[in-house]
Amino acid sequence: MGVSVSSTAKQLRFTTLNHGLTLCTLYFLVPFAGISLIRFYGSHFRGLSLLG
Repeated sequence: MGVSVSSTAKQLRFTTLNHGLTLCTLYFLVPFAGISLIRFYGSHFRGLSLLG
């Protein structure tokens, strides 16, 4: 019983760590992706608005 609980705790801790790393990666990547997308689309929209 004790062995299974400790292994489950280790597994849970590992999963939590993985989720934490994934969340950190997302928090860092999403703003960069958003900024690049906004720049990309902003230039296109600016060109369209100049044409219009």
